[in-house]
Amino acid sequence: MKRISYQSKSLTDGKTVYVTPNLDLSQGGFLSYAQTLQTNHFYRPHIPMALLLSISAAVVCSILALLLSSKELHLPYVLQDTFSFSRSETTPSAKYAYLNKMERGIQQQKAAQVLFLTNLIRDTRSSLKNPKELALSIVEESERLSMDPLFVASVIHAESTFRHNARSKVGALGLMQIMPATGRWISRTEQINWKGSQSLISDPAYNIRLGISYLKQLEKQFGGDRRLALIAYNWGPTNLTRALKERSATPKVSKRYAEKILAYSKQWKDEYANVKEQYKRLPSNFLAS
Repeated sequence: MKRISYQSKSLTDGKTVYVTPNLDLSQGGFLSYAQTLQTNHFYRPHIPMALLLSISAAVVCSILALLLSSKELHLPYVLQDTFSFSRSETTPSAKYAYLNKMERGIQQQKAAQVLFLTNLIRDTRSSLKNPKELALSIVEESERLSMDPLFVASVIHAESTFRHNARSKVGALGLMQIMPATGRWISRTEQINWKGSQSLISDPAYNIRLGISYLKQLEKQFGGDRRLALIAYNWGPTNLTRALKERSATPKVSKRYAEKILAYSKQWKDEYANVKEQYKRLPSNFLAS
């Protein structure tokens, strides 16, 4: 960097200023120029106010952009394909409007699914006293673990036909027919408080939570293949792993079990798609009533 040298000049009133050698001091120019300078001060170029304002505005905008982009909006399962949010909508008012819209959409979608499942459960088991309560548990627990509630309902239908107190000959309990040993293991691996085997019958939501957690583990274990996960849920993951390794046959009953659930799940999704528009005008207190 080139250094700038300065020369001193004394004014008639005894004040001293420092100027660059190429400054034009002829014809009184120096005196008129020096009137604005203070004694023994170097002259520094004046930064335009417009430039300062531009720099300040740029800094403020950068900080705001970082703050607004620091919070990602994650959608629950029921709305993953329903809403999109443009990063260009970064004003607080736009973000609040989006959040309000998303919340309304969540409640509408949730209410529609609960009503659909309520009717489905009532048609399957008319003796059930409060099908809406069970439908709400299925939707909420599925949403909690990001799984399709209609798929979960199809598993419950195959396992217990929506009977919360179902018991199998081998000791499986509740809606999703969970073996106590399996429930205890799932509660440990997923850090869910183990409430005891009796809770698998007395607490439907707890049974559903453990069952969904188990299904998700099986899907992960078998590479996301839902059909294999269902076969493992029915036959046991150890048996299926051995059969795949040895390329031996899996039981026909387990294959039919998986196919039945997948067929029901698809059928109910198609039926729900045809009626969900009719449910958008449900009263706002539907879920609370």
